[in-house]
Amino acid sequence: MLNEPIDVAIVTGFLGAGKSTLLECWLKGPDWSNTAVIVNELGAIGIDQHVLDGAVQGVLLLENGCICCSRQDDLVGQIHDMLGQRARGEIQAFDRLVIETTGIADPVPVLYTFLSDPILASCFSCPNVITVVDGTTCVRLLQSQPISIRQIACADVLIVTRKDKLDPTEIADLNAILGQQSVAPVLHSSIDDPVTAQRAFDCMRANERDLETTTEMMASGAHHHNTPFSFCLQTEASQTSHAINAWIAHLLKRYGEQLLRMKGVIHVSDEQRTVILQAVGQAFDPPREINTAQKGTSIVVILDEHADKSQAEQLFRHLLLERETISA
Repeated sequence: MLNEPIDVAIVTGFLGAGKSTLLECWLKGPDWSNTAVIVNELGAIGIDQHVLDGAVQGVLLLENGCICCSRQDDLVGQIHDMLGQRARGEIQAFDRLVIETTGIADPVPVLYTFLSDPILASCFSCPNVITVVDGTTCVRLLQSQPISIRQIACADVLIVTRKDKLDPTEIADLNAILGQQSVAPVLHSSIDDPVTAQRAFDCMRANERDLETTTEMMASGAHHHNTPFSFCLQTEASQTSHAINAWIAHLLKRYGEQLLRMKGVIHVSDEQRTVILQAVGQAFDPPREINTAQKGTSIVVILDEHADKSQAEQLFRHLLLERETISA
């Protein structure tokens, strides 16, 4: 039995809200040095751990499913294993556990797991829920993606990202809209002025959850309100920058507004570097170079549930053919 319960934070928010970016910032701080992280991703390959590996060692990845439903047993088993390794001194002792959910996850079943599992309930405190919201897309998502409403309603603190893209009137309007969905305090963050972990936890609303109320929350909503479609490419082949740009143009032309998220770790052969490439909707971030020995190409594309899936794999064949044509 542990003397003191381990703190738990669930970081949730819709696809592309900025969860990994914010978490990376927190993990680099000295106050979060003894933190264990579980990253859950939608797709058969993992991307986000490449972001977080530079900030914390021992990032654990649950792939190809959502911990709120199909991979719940994996989550429980993984945490039990971590506790055993911690007790035996096989891994560094950690005093905080962070779970980053997929962008379509309902955080309530994760809360229920910690309160209903006897071992987890005795070893961990009741989790705090940190919901990250993209300030530029929040209003649209509340209308089109009901799971985002669930994520916001469960929050103990709401962190609105990309505040630099909003004017004061838009910020005030967004605060009012979020106030209709949640009683949690609202903080605003940007890349240049991120919300610190200390500020987030200082502003956190009082956590009054118990097993009974969480069970009622479980019954009040389905775990998923829609099921976006993801498809993946993983190959040892590198790509030229021209081939990547041509493929992005083809992806946007084919799917447009049906593109929810794209994440990739790609070795760019003509630049001799490996980059993380990300898009939220049709907006692509500049490539970010990472220090890794990994070569090749790993890409996850997430489409709206109504997108035509029949041509999805052809997009990757287009990328590979483009590379072969250019290098020939």
